[in-house]
Amino acid sequence: MHDYLTQDTRHKVIQMILRHPQHLATLEELVYMTGADSEDVQRQLRSLKDVGIVTEHRHMRNEDGDGDVPTTFYGFTELDIEVLDRHEYLSGSPAMRALYDKTEKSDVVQRHGAAPRPLISSVVENTLNMEDTHD
Repeated sequence: MHDYLTQDTRHKVIQMILRHPQHLATLEELVYMTGADSEDVQRQLRSLKDVGIVTEHRHMRNEDGDGDVPTTFYGFTELDIEVLDRHEYLSGSPAMRALYDKTEKSDVVQRHGAAPRPLISSVVENTLNMEDTHD
């Protein structure tokens, strides 16, 4: 599992979702923040979804919009967080949040970052926010 999780793009995708301010990232945000091409990020997201590490979240209220607001977000469930914790992905890395916050973002990434998101489990949110304060 360690070898699987540490593949370069896959690792960056996981880290960017963990350190995203809302813990849910869009494909555009992940492509921009990882520096990988869209095809590679999509391939890694499919792989992570297939093994149960990343979960796709849909925000149906955004579907009625003009197409500029994303409807699909990638994040974690409580079980995903347990797996990542077992492999020490939750410890450390406030630098990743600072990097995310301080990175100059394109207009599209800024719009995606400000988009309404579906609710995530309070356990997931509290765990990830608690990890941010321990680092």
